[in-house]
Amino acid sequence: MPDGSVKYVRVVVHALRDESGSIEFVGAVTDITEPRTAEEALRRSEQRLQKVIDAIPTMAWTALPDGSIDFVSR
Repeated sequence: MPDGSVKYVRVVVHALRDESGSIEFVGAVTDITEPRTAEEALRRSEQRLQKVIDAIPTMAWTALPDGSIDFVSR
C-alpha cells in the first residue's frame, strides 16, 4: 500500500467463453488482511506459551473430560 502497510487478498477467477468465442474473466477479490493478521498473532502467542511451558521445571499436562491425556510438556 502507499503507506507501507500490507494487504492480504484472496483472488478467485474463472475464464469463460462468451457467445462470440472470446474469453472473458470473471472473479472476485476479497480482503483477508484481518483474519490473516489474527492468525499470525495467534501463532505467535501459541509459540510464546509453548516456550513458557517448556521452561517450567515440572511436568505440565492437560486431560479431557473422559480422563484421557491430550497434552504433556517435554
